[in-house]
Amino acid sequence: MAELVARTRDLALSTVRRVDALRLAKLDDVAPTLGRLLAPHARDVATTWIADAGGSRTERTQLWTRLLRRLNERRDALREAHPCGLILVCPRARCRWPGTKRRTRGPSAA
Repeated sequence: MAELVARTRDLALSTVRRVDALRLAKLDDVAPTLGRLLAPHARDVATTWIADAGGSRTERTQLWTRLLRRLNERRDALREAHPCGLILVCPRARCRWPGTKRRTRGPSAA
């Protein structure tokens, strides 16, 4: 992921903009992350990355479920306060997130 963040920064610099990178490690990180996202942003922010910092599968599922639900609840405020790119780098789940439909891309297996 570090290489992708660096590439995003390089692209942002070409337009004199910057990239923010946030890491989520525990449930206590969700509220401050939402606070940063919902605070008015400077016009020079091109993209914000939010990345998973590890932990047990159960902790990570709880953390990302909470974050995604809060982002959904505040989506209108988020669009207004954060009018730039938002990239979420969450763990690959073998099962679906609670309350979501299974979606697949690419050729279907017959």
